[in-house]
Amino acid sequence: MLSRRCRRTQRCVRPEGLLGSGDASRMVTHDVGYALTARAKYCLYLDGDHPVYVTSAHWLRGVERVSSPNEDARPDAGAIELVVLHGISLPPGQFGTGMVRELFCNELDCSRSSELADLEGVFVSAHALVERDGRITQFVPFNRRAWHAGQSSFRGRSRCNDFAIGIELEGTDVQPYAAEQYAALSEILLALFRRYPRLDPSVVVGHCDIAPGRKTDPGPAFDWPRLLASLDA
Repeated sequence: MLSRRCRRTQRCVRPEGLLGSGDASRMVTHDVGYALTARAKYCLYLDGDHPVYVTSAHWLRGVERVSSPNEDARPDAGAIELVVLHGISLPPGQFGTGMVRELFCNELDCSRSSELADLEGVFVSAHALVERDGRITQFVPFNRRAWHAGQSSFRGRSRCNDFAIGIELEGTDVQPYAAEQYAALSEILLALFRRYPRLDPSVVVGHCDIAPGRKTDPGPAFDWPRLLASLDA
């Protein structure tokens, strides 16, 4: 979410090279037939029939819950139509510090490092965080609005926080994400697809897709084909 350096040349639904960099008008989505096939597959499971699922209270079962104060009601609680993937590390390039959790809970001491100075007075959150070892923490129930996207637009609609779920991956634009993170992310996404009928792989995007020129994460180090393959297994 906070990383600033990256060149985005691909999207989750196509291999690199089929899209021009930053050309939002050319973003490609899955065709209707694929979406319908995927929907049938994701709906094979009901709550409780799969190791990871979203409860009736909109929390992931079996993951750590830490409530962030940085959330509020969506304008339309039923309009969950987008998943935004972010990359974050605090301080930049350092993992396992616990500072991302502190940031989302307004407990970050920005005086600890000069690299945190620009976060003073910043109030942000995400629905979930996936750490390098695959550990998942949820901060905001999915039916509520987390503050992760900022100024953004998707398919002509602004204010993506209103209708998006935000998932943070501990990482940087240029360092490969861990296998454990891809496995955990896949489980989260499949659970979301089963729970929310408007979600499927065609609406899983990076922060840089909805805020081009302003944001760059999750960066070229993120392996979109690998993620897609796990969702289609």
